Amino acid sequence: MKLDKLANALRTAQTNHNLDAVDLILLDEIVNQMRQPDPVTIMEVIRSSVAASQATVHSRIKKLCVQDILKKVDHPGSLRHKVLVRGPMFTSLTQDLAGV
Repeated sequence: MKLDKLANALRTAQTNHNLDAVDLILLDEIVNQMRQPDPVTIMEVIRSSVAASQATVHSRIKKLCVQDILKKVDHPGSLRHKVLVRGPMFTSLTQDLAGV
């Protein structure tokens, strides 16, 4: 990817969805984990993420859920844990970034 395309993608994410580079790195980590057969729990993401500190990752997950990019749902095997899935605005984000 050329630098100008990367900059345009970051500007689009910021302007249209109020997301920065840390949010996009975190989303990439989460989407990669979603490709695995096991559900993606919030605690797993917080522990494994290299995007930022655990506290920052947790607050960014909350932000992404408020923006409907991600959605928290009950874990199928545990009432104590929440699982992350794509939210209604996830498709809008990916379409905006694909247009860059």
